Amino acid sequence: MTVTANLVVGADGSTRMGGNSRGLSTSADRAFFLQERKSRNCIIIGGRTAEGADYEESPAPIIVLSHSLPPLLERNAQALWWNCSPTEAIERAGKDFGKEIGIEAGPKLLISFLQSRVVDVLDMSVTPIYGGEGHVDAQYLFSFFDHVEQSEIDDTIFYHCTKTQASLLTH
Repeated sequence: MTVTANLVVGADGSTRMGGNSRGLSTSADRAFFLQERKSRNCIIIGGRTAEGADYEESPAPIIVLSHSLPPLLERNAQALWWNCSPTEAIERAGKDFGKEIGIEAGPKLLISFLQSRVVDVLDMSVTPIYGGEGHVDAQYLFSFFDHVEQSEIDDTIFYHCTKTQASLLTH
C-alpha cells in the first residue's frame, strides 16, 4: 500500500488563500496535482477541506475524515464520512478501496497523519504566492521522511519526500 499526501504551499508557508488552496496554485502545480490524483483508489480529506474546496466531482471516492457530518455528502455521491483516527482511516481505506491512497488535507490533519507514521510519500509544491493563511513549517513536514528531492517547473518548486524501505516496514 502507498499513502501519498499532496500539499500546495505559498512562498510564505501559507496553505490556503480565501478559504482553500486553489488561490495558492500555479498552472504547473495544478497540472501535477491533477495528474497524480488520477492514480488514487480513494482520497482522504478533512472537514475543513470539504467545506472550502471543490470536491463535487472526483476521480475516486472521497473520504471526509471529520467529527461532524459534512455537507459534501449531499453534493458528491462518491463522498463518505468517517469519524476515526488517521491510522484507522488508512487501514479501512486500503481494505475498502485499494492500495493507492491519497491525502489532500490541510496542515492540521496532514500533520496528524504524519505523526501517525502512515504517510509514505509527500508531494509538496511551493508557489511564489504570498499572503495566505494557515502557515506550515516545511522543514517540520520534511522531517518525517528520509529523502527529499527538489525540482522546479516554471516558478513552482516541487518537493518529493519519501521514506527508505526500512522506514516503510515499521508502520
